[in-house]
Amino acid sequence: MKGTLKSWHGDWGLVRVNRREQYFLHTTNITEGPDEPLIGSSVLFEIAPPYKNGKLPQAVNASFPLADVAVTEAEAAGAKALVEGLPAQTPEAAEGGAL
Repeated sequence: MKGTLKSWHGDWGLVRVNRREQYFLHTTNITEGPDEPLIGSSVLFEIAPPYKNGKLPQAVNASFPLADVAVTEAEAAGAKALVEGLPAQTPEAAEGGAL
């Protein structure tokens, strides 16, 4: 199955396939890809039952295609800032360089 990472909260997130289909993804179910996946990344996964009654089905054996993972440090810093609601700061700016 293929979906899009819609949110990420430390060690878990939500993967959406369409407006009605959403899956729970835990970091322990990621087999290939970054430790902190970027929101908006494509996710390939298999479907497993919810870990608990009343919860979302799980995305397991998940991987992030390499093309979606290849971003610059500046892009990653900007994406993280958007998610956390912080001003974007590139690694150069953090070291005292220009933005």
